[in-house]
Amino acid sequence: MQWIDNLDDEVMVRRQQDFRGGVDEFMDASSLGDLQLQRLENMLVEDNGRARLRPGADALGGSALTAARIDVLTYFDTPSLEYLFAAVSSSLRKWDGATWTNIAAYPGGLGSIVEMAQGNNLLYVSDGSTQWYSYTGAAWSAALGNATGATGDPPLGTSMMCWHTQRMFAAGAIATFNDAVYASFLAGASTGQWNHNDFSFRVGRGEGQAITALCSAKGWWLAVGKERSIYMVNTDPTAATAANWPIRRLTDAVGIVGKRAMISFGDFLVVFSRDGLRKITSVPSEEGSIPWEVSAPFSQPMQTYIDRINWSVASKIVLHKYRHYLFCAIPLDSATEPDYVLVWNSRLGAWIGVWLGMTPTAMCTSGFASLGERFIIGDSTGKVNMWKDYASSELEATFQENSSELPTELRAKAWNFDAPVNWKDGSFAEVIFVNSSGNVDVVIYLDGVEQRRQTESLLRVTNQLPVDLPFDLAVANPEPVTVALDELPEFRECFVAVETTSHYVEVKAISIAAFMNTMKNE
Repeated sequence: MQWIDNLDDEVMVRRQQDFRGGVDEFMDASSLGDLQLQRLENMLVEDNGRARLRPGADALGGSALTAARIDVLTYFDTPSLEYLFAAVSSSLRKWDGATWTNIAAYPGGLGSIVEMAQGNNLLYVSDGSTQWYSYTGAAWSAALGNATGATGDPPLGTSMMCWHTQRMFAAGAIATFNDAVYASFLAGASTGQWNHNDFSFRVGRGEGQAITALCSAKGWWLAVGKERSIYMVNTDPTAATAANWPIRRLTDAVGIVGKRAMISFGDFLVVFSRDGLRKITSVPSEEGSIPWEVSAPFSQPMQTYIDRINWSVASKIVLHKYRHYLFCAIPLDSATEPDYVLVWNSRLGAWIGVWLGMTPTAMCTSGFASLGERFIIGDSTGKVNMWKDYASSELEATFQENSSELPTELRAKAWNFDAPVNWKDGSFAEVIFVNSSGNVDVVIYLDGVEQRRQTESLLRVTNQLPVDLPFDLAVANPEPVTVALDELPEFRECFVAVETTSHYVEVKAISIAAFMNTMKNE
């Protein structure tokens, strides 16, 4: 075998101009599909296939509510009231779309609010051990029931609530059972609206597994997650007692890591288990069988992050659906609060990267009539942030987070020019940017090693007449940045990365050209 290194070898060009395949950090970089990327940090892939900087999120009210984590967020909506409620430490705060109000001290005392949910125009609140309270939007109720937890009152020890089929379902460490679910009467969950004998049931009795999550599924089905199993309960609202509700074990091989780790996503559920994210989908079934099935993990492209989860605090993992996005906040390495957010685009059916720079502890979607639908993120520093996907892309502040710039990184797939053994000599690389500004680094990796980094200014210049001579011409978009690869070592595979520390960046296409050193038999 002999290398032939002719000077007139034809140049080979590879181009990637559509990133709708999303990110796969688990697969070998040279095995990725034509539309896939190795990595995407603090960016989004749009439906048109371009990758761009994500909008930031700013604190409502401009600052932290207090120096403590946001424990629970709930959007409260009645025919006459609209509020965003935030439970932080032992207090409850409400946002009316313009200002925060610190509601009078939580009547339950100094205990932290661990759960709250709206039902029948009331906000129900529990500290996880004592009596519940309700809030009308203007005033607290008296304690719901008495300190002994009478059979007609909300159950003591509730740490999970789910309003489903016009009832409140509650679970937690209730009456010494951590595998029991209690249901209120229809259309209410206050004092006298419970029957602990007729409307409670144990799920998987005898397994020794605690209930970890409750979630309303479509129809009358209630999903009950446990430490190592998942059950589906058909909570027919016409049944005389809970004894008539069929309880079906869906799987004994998949569990739910925490109470915010199981959510409804339209016609299916998304759950986070120890092996990643799975879907629970409805399927046709014969009478008497369970019409649901659990998918294989669909999070494998992001497995490099899942392998780094700090499992000792996995109960703090938060999932949330906002429009066509799934947000998954996880704590990595030694972090004790979620510090990475994995993002999945359901329209593309692809993971579109990871968000850094925030510590989400609670998420919800608000729907103020004056603002429209908004993604709300509570964090570990006491801020309640609103994602600025609604703001103008022409404003620099749209892409800042609480006045801080968002650093980004994009790594394209690696190219071996369909010849994994042959050596290649580089010619050039080109990245085409649109609507971009600030400084950007275009980085060349040959066989996994950084070999060249070229910094370019993409600051947009605009001209308005009259002007004084001399003047710079306005920058036209798209704007290509070309990096010469000559004099670099020969390689077998290469890829291009784009990095920024500030301002807006949007990538339309990436190209790389090289000469192949061919072989022949002697």
